[in-house]
Amino acid sequence: MLDQYARTHDVHKVIVITFTPHVERTRYIFARCAPDIDVQVIGVDEHLSIGEWVYQFAYQTTAFVKAAATPCASDDE
Repeated sequence: MLDQYARTHDVHKVIVITFTPHVERTRYIFARCAPDIDVQVIGVDEHLSIGEWVYQFAYQTTAFVKAAATPCASDDE
């Protein structure tokens, strides 16, 4: 969606704010699906317990695999 918006509105740089455990996957998705946009990803820190960090590690790892296996929206067109 951002890639399409950027093409029609002459946007070359964006800042994405996301949950800290999601930062690397966000960078991966944007680099892969919107390669012509300079994307700066900023993580919002939130206090997480050790259990929440373990859960996020497992969740984000699985979601990263899904992101790698899922085509970009523009690939479907």
